Amino acid sequence: MACGGRFWVDLAKGSYRKLRHINYDFLSQWSWLHKLFTACFNWFRAGCVLYVDVDAGEWKYTTESALRKPGPNTTRLAVVSDTHLYHRQVWIPAGDVLIHAGDCLAEWGNGVKELEDFAAWLHALPHREKLVTGGNHDKAFEDLGPERMAQILAPCGVRYLHPDLCASRDAGGLVVAGCPWSIRVNPMSVNRAFQPTADDERLSIPPPHCDVLVTHGPSMASPVWHANVRDRRPRLHLFGHEHDKYGVNFEDGMVQVNAALCNDFFCAVRRPVVVDILRSRQ
Repeated sequence: MACGGRFWVDLAKGSYRKLRHINYDFLSQWSWLHKLFTACFNWFRAGCVLYVDVDAGEWKYTTESALRKPGPNTTRLAVVSDTHLYHRQVWIPAGDVLIHAGDCLAEWGNGVKELEDFAAWLHALPHREKLVTGGNHDKAFEDLGPERMAQILAPCGVRYLHPDLCASRDAGGLVVAGCPWSIRVNPMSVNRAFQPTADDERLSIPPPHCDVLVTHGPSMASPVWHANVRDRRPRLHLFGHEHDKYGVNFEDGMVQVNAALCNDFFCAVRRPVVVDILRSRQ
């Protein structure tokens, strides 16, 4: 019985991996169909959000219209990650600060044209402040380097988060720090931008003291990195990267949010995240 059960489990896992590879090949040639599906799906579900109240320690699925107006000392963050070229097909909630935690592009479209379109989309959004970091699919970001990326995004009202540019920034009365690092979890993946090896000294450098830490990947994938993040203990840690682990986790006084909009099959069907957090600076 046990052997029979294992057979079906292995068969299911193998079929799932095969489906993902087929989906990847499909995206390389027919990504417009994914975009059409994403646009239709998000049109029907526009207004649905995952809401997090950092200081109350609460979260819920709700709609933007049902949210209370934030208090005078509260900053509202609109958070997304892993849009993978679907930025024009997803719905973005209102907020004081927009944060994108990386994987803006994808390997089936990772050039200057796609980057320019992403920057133009950001420029059109109404948020007072916008912060972006890179991800392992954003090879164009890595090739250009942090200084050039900052120059490209600055005219669009966007600040690029990278430790080589600035340790931390003030945004909406909050101290925000960020980096594009993620840990490689799939040895077959060719998307390795901003992915340090396990012994890379960058992971041993503690992040700056901040209210909000933005990284592309979760720190849990590296014991050294995770220990440094827990030692600094930002009030809020925002990331993406792992498409199958979207959601919220409360750990030792720190709120962790995986805001990846794409699922395992690279369809951007997850809800954007709205976060309310009390300001540390007035």
